[in-house]
Amino acid sequence: METRKPERNEMITKLILLWNEQRSRELLYLNALKKDKMGTFRRVLSQGHLSAMIFQREIKWIYDYFKCCLTDKDLDGNLYSPQIDPNLQVLDSLEKLEQVASFFKCKEEAILKSYRAVSGLIEWDLDSSKLLKEHREKIREFYDTMVSQEKEIYKMSRVI
Repeated sequence: METRKPERNEMITKLILLWNEQRSRELLYLNALKKDKMGTFRRVLSQGHLSAMIFQREIKWIYDYFKCCLTDKDLDGNLYSPQIDPNLQVLDSLEKLEQVASFFKCKEEAILKSYRAVSGLIEWDLDSSKLLKEHREKIREFYDTMVSQEKEIYKMSRVI
């Protein structure tokens, strides 16, 4: 059975959205690192921040492979506008560790959905598909970590 190649514009658009989500993710983790009272949770936040930066670079490689140099823009900071990201304001309003963990749990879950959509468009290109699969696995680990952190922090707060 032959896998259909998706329309190039659809794939490029989804890759741009995915890159923008990773850019947002990077800035959210960076802002969370600036918060007080994050304690040992800072390690997880640092790992999330670093992974988002790496994933952006790798998504850019995939994008550059598929884009048309004559019509498609380069991925750079100009595509993403942090001033209009409502998630930054939501994150700033959170004070408790379990709230921050819950916030990132939801964010990671949303990004996983975006990866599934892009992966469905690129599954015919094995190298790109493999790279995106690795991203999904790592994001799934972050999601699972946020779930366990949320539960652990909640449990600790109930004991005190």
